[in-house]
Amino acid sequence: LAHTPPQGGGSFIIVADPGAVTGAVAILLDTTDSMNFPEGAPRLPEAKKGLKQILGDLPAGTSVTLGTFHGSGDRAGRTVDVVAGPVVMDGFNWKQVYAAVDKVEAKGGSTPLAGAIRDVVGPARAREFWPKDFTG
Repeated sequence: LAHTPPQGGGSFIIVADPGAVTGAVAILLDTTDSMNFPEGAPRLPEAKKGLKQILGDLPAGTSVTLGTFHGSGDRAGRTVDVVAGPVVMDGFNWKQVYAAVDKVEAKGGSTPLAGAIRDVVGPARAREFWPKDFTG
């Protein structure tokens, strides 16, 4: 038996029934002051626009939690808040879920992304962000 690896560039794709691919996802929206820039084309509205599309495309049965994060100007602290969820998507409720972040404004000083992720996946706050029986 001999195996000859393919030559050149390659790619692969995984195909599955979308109804069979459900789980849980937590999405964090950056609410630092930098999301108010650049002047004339701020990042926060663009991020919300992308979030709206993602929510509309999630398979029914997926549990989603939306959160926001920002840090203090002195980088000493951070705020990570749940604004919606966990909510099980049904293919139609994405607008109600999105409404929870539609009015969110950018106000924080620093961008503590790594700390915010630790808060979401860490045991101290996991039950706020993930479904009750989720084992990840």
